[in-house]
Amino acid sequence: MRISAFIPTYGFSLIVSSGSFTQAAVARSFCKTVDIFDQDMHVRTLRPLWNPTSINFMQNVVNGDQSSLLAITEGSQLTIWDLRMKENGGCVHRINGTPGDTLYSVCSSSTGNIAVGGVDRTVTIYDPRRWSSLSRWVHCSKFEITGLAFSSVDPDYMYIQGVDYEVFCGQWKEHNKLFTFRGDSNWLGFSKCSNKDVLGGWCDSGSIFVADVA
Repeated sequence: MRISAFIPTYGFSLIVSSGSFTQAAVARSFCKTVDIFDQDMHVRTLRPLWNPTSINFMQNVVNGDQSSLLAITEGSQLTIWDLRMKENGGCVHRINGTPGDTLYSVCSSSTGNIAVGGVDRTVTIYDPRRWSSLSRWVHCSKFEITGLAFSSVDPDYMYIQGVDYEVFCGQWKEHNKLFTFRGDSNWLGFSKCSNKDVLGGWCDSGSIFVADVA
């Protein structure tokens, strides 16, 4: 399973690259840093302008590599970083959102599309080939969005986690909800396997839930 977690109380976010399981990125929101590791070796530090809240290794639409490009949500911005580059600290693209609408989650699909969500309860899908918005699913969640994942079965569908106890699956192109499932209390963490639709989450009660959607 791909490891991905955000712990708001302590300001940490962690992700392990599914393209290279020895590579991991750790965001420290309060320190405004993202550290890259290869096994136990620290490789480099990225320095976002704002507090990073979520990180995700992206699918490179050119060569399929998933270990060199990193998407970071910082404040209301989505930034793209190339770990092979030194210019501008590695930041190669920056997309500005609405000031004050903090983004809490970012994910990428097998086709390369990138999704972000946060305070405004809206999911925005970007095409990395043009860096234009493909879709905006406005107010799709009852509460702030803290978790996102594209379906491995069909990337036209995605899983959306709110700050409450509900996760739902929907078609982002048509803005249609397919089904929902709930924990026994508010979600503290949420993740999906990198190659199949198996979801895992842990709740404020201490319970852990695993759902095999397929």
